[in-house]
Amino acid sequence: VSTQSTGYACGKCTVETGCQQCTGAADKGCNALAAGADFSCYTYTYNTTSKSFVAAAKATTCKRLKDTAIVCNMPKAGASTTNYTLKTGCGNCTKADTACEACGKDSCNKASDAIRVVVMLAPLLAVLFNLMY
Repeated sequence: VSTQSTGYACGKCTVETGCQQCTGAADKGCNALAAGADFSCYTYTYNTTSKSFVAAAKATTCKRLKDTAIVCNMPKAGASTTNYTLKTGCGNCTKADTACEACGKDSCNKASDAIRVVVMLAPLLAVLFNLMY
């Protein structure tokens, strides 16, 4: 049995809309969840010396269900271990991870080093500009 309202279950379909009767032997499940194509995301680890997150050199493989969107996550500039706690890079940001941003393409969560440098230097440049004028 597979229904949108009750999920996957054992037994015959009753009156649920969208229920799909499956057949199979008693010792084999016929209502397994369908897997979607794998995708890749980069993981991040916190560097205590530079006080910033660093992307892994190689992306990790992420799993998903069929018809589920690809989603990767990564820390925003200035993120810390308290406001970015996700470890795999796979999936959406949580409400607790306020310094997290998500993207929806394969391997999309690796910011270029040039962009990170500009983002990190922008506040410094603003301070210097204010001091000069």
